[in-house]
Amino acid sequence: MDTTLDKLMKARNLRAMCKKEGTTSAQMSQYIETMKVICAELQETEAKEAEIKKAQQDAINAAVEKLKEVGVTARDLVSAFESSGSKAKNKPSKYTYKDENGDTRGWTGQGRIPAAMQKAMESNGLSKEDFLTEK
Repeated sequence: MDTTLDKLMKARNLRAMCKKEGTTSAQMSQYIETMKVICAELQETEAKEAEIKKAQQDAINAAVEKLKEVGVTARDLVSAFESSGSKAKNKPSKYTYKDENGDTRGWTGQGRIPAAMQKAMESNGLSKEDFLTEK
């Protein structure tokens, strides 16, 4: 798939486009100057990105050297990051009910009512409040 810029890169397409649009040499010179400005901006952006990437890599290399000096391994680092993260706590069950096997189960009250609880409610004429864990 050719983009517009890919088409402009080909002299044949550019000539045809200029001929079709009736582009003058003055307009073409203006286009060229605009393209030069855009090219300079792109080069500046690429240079800044390369500089940032080099600084990051230098910082990584320095950190690796420092870690080697003090005897810290990659495994030590990974375990430090894993243990420091806080895990979301399970929400306590608001309702308790017995499933088809007779096992006591819990439901937080979020989402759909469990099928076993729904069945017990319909067959015994109970409401959700009858299944509350702490009344």
